[in-house]
Amino acid sequence: MTRKQKGVLLILGMLNLIVILGVGSIILHDAWQTISAPPPPLVIVTPTACEQQLLAAFPATMHPASTWTQQQLMLQLALAESPGPENAQHLWAVLDTLAAIFQEDCPVPETVVIAVSVGSEIQHRHLVQLSGTDIAAWLAGDLSEDALAAQSRYRHIIEVAPGEP
Repeated sequence: MTRKQKGVLLILGMLNLIVILGVGSIILHDAWQTISAPPPPLVIVTPTACEQQLLAAFPATMHPASTWTQQQLMLQLALAESPGPENAQHLWAVLDTLAAIFQEDCPVPETVVIAVSVGSEIQHRHLVQLSGTDIAAWLAGDLSEDALAAQSRYRHIIEVAPGEP
């Protein structure tokens, strides 16, 4: 090998080493930024007074959970008693409880969704979606219960636990 060839190989080796070090530093720099990035801040959501009043209206054994905004109220309840078609009446009982809360300085949202789950092995889910306008008319006495029921969207879902017939 001539002196000129050795020089070219030395220059190519140095360029190769520079490229490898450059790529390695980029990878390590990105990895270090990922590791050292601060975690996102923890956001604690405090229920509003109306939401607290709503949750307090149901016993803990019903496992109440809700999300209440100006646009929508979503209320979920779970009951352990045996399922049956009469359990759709739980929706009316829940609606009566909501009526008392709406009449105490809590605004009626645009949409109200109530989900009541009944049973354990065979679970009946009763879901109803109501318009806030219809609820307000019902509370004012301008809309009957039958008319409110006719304006609502109701769904009954039956879920069987795995391993059950």
